[in-house]
Amino acid sequence: MSDPVATGDLLYRGVITDCHVRFSYAQTTALCNAAVLIHGCDPVAAHIFCRALSASVLSSTMIDDDERMTIHWKYDGALKSVLVDVGAQADVRGMMNTTSLCDIDKAGEICGAGGSVGVVKSNAVRQLNSGVSDAGLLDVVEDLAYFFSTSDQIETGMIVLVQFVADVQQPVQLCQGFMVQAMPDCDLEMFEVLRLRLGEQAFRKLMSRPLTADNAFEDLVRCVCGEPAHIVSLSSATPEYRCRCSRDKSRSVLRTIPKNELRRAAETGETLAVNCDFCNERYSFGSDDISALV
Repeated sequence: MSDPVATGDLLYRGVITDCHVRFSYAQTTALCNAAVLIHGCDPVAAHIFCRALSASVLSSTMIDDDERMTIHWKYDGALKSVLVDVGAQADVRGMMNTTSLCDIDKAGEICGAGGSVGVVKSNAVRQLNSGVSDAGLLDVVEDLAYFFSTSDQIETGMIVLVQFVADVQQPVQLCQGFMVQAMPDCDLEMFEVLRLRLGEQAFRKLMSRPLTADNAFEDLVRCVCGEPAHIVSLSSATPEYRCRCSRDKSRSVLRTIPKNELRRAAETGETLAVNCDFCNERYSFGSDDISALV
């Protein structure tokens, strides 16, 4: 299991009571740096991966403490798929089908003509619910917001901005995201105005610089809904890139191998290895470990 990354990252969740809108704000710079380095993403893939991870962190505010959300984007183009798993405490892990996209000649060839977004909510006992929607906007953040608006029928607006710097150890200079969702008594015409403001220059300018105080996210809220804005802060968390793999879980993978093959590997002293696609951790099992499975 990969160690939790010590970060200055944060996640806030609250309600704008004047507008009957709930919001979440996340800074995910450190976890995105960890993910990009673990997976060896090139700049184009890194941009997409950071946006998918950050959108998932924002979405973690929608699940209960003992639940997890698995989000799977599938596209027709070279990107193919992105898979992210996130818990209610904003612990997140993910993988991409390909981490090299800089050689794609045309931007439209990355996602292709279309795709889908699938979301599964579960706890330790069972799958709670699932849904799928079209990914016609060809953007991991906008397609996820569209999923919540259509499949979950919760009108959603979401934005994630990523800035990079020429530093191989910390290529992500800043990554921040903001999400708004309509509550039952929200005026949907008014909400559409708020959703459009997420893309306006004034809001993007605020999002392009790091917060300087714990309550600075209130400036983002006021930029979206205007003055005055009565904000009720509900919770906060520290996002981190953390894999849930372990040696015991990896050993269970070996149990899927036919016993005659396991027996042959044990007799010949062969070492079997299991690699985790989420964190690239490699677990090796010698003849004694293999014999115990036969």
